[in-house]
Amino acid sequence: MKDRAGSRSTGICIACGRGDLFLTKPGEGHQGASLGESYRLYYTGFRLAYRQKLEADFYRLGRARTVRDTSGEVKRLFDAVFAEIEEPGPHSALMAESLFQQLLIRVVRLYRAAALQDGDPGDGPLAPAMKALLHYLHEHASIDFNATDLAKRQHLSRTHLEREFKRAFGMPLGKYIRMLCTDRAKYWLAETSETITSIAEKLGFSSLHAFSVFFKRQTGISPYAYRHPASPNDEKR
Repeated sequence: MKDRAGSRSTGICIACGRGDLFLTKPGEGHQGASLGESYRLYYTGFRLAYRQKLEADFYRLGRARTVRDTSGEVKRLFDAVFAEIEEPGPHSALMAESLFQQLLIRVVRLYRAAALQDGDPGDGPLAPAMKALLHYLHEHASIDFNATDLAKRQHLSRTHLEREFKRAFGMPLGKYIRMLCTDRAKYWLAETSETITSIAEKLGFSSLHAFSVFFKRQTGISPYAYRHPASPNDEKR
């Protein structure tokens, strides 16, 4: 990012400056705004399912959002990718793919070097059971998830599942599920016209009241206030 700007994600405002990287999680909405100065923003999105060798590292980046690209290497790689796309030559698609892979690896290294991960996630590739569990959690995000039932799906004991999840991701399974449901709710509230009642049902809550209590406990504000940040009584944070 060039010059000063701000980005709103997960209900909070984060100031970003020249050379900062800003990371969001799958399904998470965000908005950017200038703080009075012009700036240039490089943006990209990708599917973890298509980057399986990097998947575990990106899941393990934790909840941190910004880190500084002090060497300018990420910007250089972005510029090189854009050049291959805008002025294609022989095998440009292959070259752009290779450069983008380097860019993602550089991002992982920067976040790791800055020690911005939550907890102390384990190294090495994700175990097949953990990958299958993550895919299931993200595909069927629900507050109704039960650790015992999830363990049975993976043919593991509950104790083993919870221990391996904590080792791999640096946080308890229950906390991850709450974060996932909160992030999914924020995305649907901010980016879709679905009713709050419908969102509550999709996330497995027994009632609108139960969802509202959960959401306010996680974010400090009601679902309505998050969707309508101009409300005089609440401010989207």
